[in-house]
Amino acid sequence: MNKGFNVKALLRDRNKLIVPQHKNLSIIEGDITHLQSIENAFLICDIVIHAAANTSQSLLKLSDYSAVNIQGVKN
Repeated sequence: MNKGFNVKALLRDRNKLIVPQHKNLSIIEGDITHLQSIENAFLICDIVIHAAANTSQSLLKLSDYSAVNIQGVKN
């Protein structure tokens, strides 16, 4: 961003953002498990970097992780 790149970030809750505001950063609320959120968020994007993951140690079944960690990547 400091080199002039515009960045869009898809967050479920913008209030949990832990980086400072930046003029080249656009925050979009959405859910990686909902294809419509992704399509709307990343219109006119050249590159998408997937960094979302459910890493909770309290989940007991693979299906609890698959929505974000597997289906999110497929979306």
